[in-house]
Amino acid sequence: MAEQLLRNGASVCICDVGNQSQIMGGEMRDGAAALEQRRDELAAATGGDCMAHVCDVTNLEQIDATMAAVEAKYGRLDILANVAGIGMPEGGRLPFREARLSDWQKVIDIDLTGPFRMTQAALPLLDKGVELGGSARVINIASVAGVLPLQLQAAYSAAKSGLINLTQSMGLELGKQGILCNAIAPGTIATAGTAGLWVRPNSPPLPRRRHPFARRDLMQRRWLRRVR
Repeated sequence: MAEQLLRNGASVCICDVGNQSQIMGGEMRDGAAALEQRRDELAAATGGDCMAHVCDVTNLEQIDATMAAVEAKYGRLDILANVAGIGMPEGGRLPFREARLSDWQKVIDIDLTGPFRMTQAALPLLDKGVELGGSARVINIASVAGVLPLQLQAAYSAAKSGLINLTQSMGLELGKQGILCNAIAPGTIATAGTAGLWVRPNSPPLPRRRHPFARRDLMQRRWLRRVR
């Protein structure tokens, strides 16, 4: 998303947590170093204006500092993309009976309350863009799990469903003020962060039939058989 925005002429601020962060699949990385490296890669690939700022969406001080940095450099904000999110901590997939309250709270805090915090903090900068005669956008990355709940992922499914409804509620209010709010609900995307979902020890891989592309391929094969 950041790369495409840069290619389209936008100035972009990318954010990530700055501490040692464990992501799904068990890979550990230094958030601040990875963020700076990604900023340099994006700037080199696109020739665009890209800045980076450490921001944990559960930390109000870091959120405020990020907005202050954006205001100092750009003066306003036209698009806020709430992309940060996690599945079950440490890649865990637990039956509801075994779900831990601490895991539930962490997923909800990042995946649902995070966009709430970020959007509220960004509103003054989004308003500035509208006042200057432009328009503002809030893009929340939800998930197909918010529409079609997943087994063993109660917290994630609940958070993404809540995010879809939060986006609609925000849109009803903020749309009248020139701020358009949308949620995008993608299916599972094969990345390092989701590797544990596709191949899991002692478990079958994520069923391809639940993936939108796999279902499309299956329907095409059935249609071809009927034609023949």
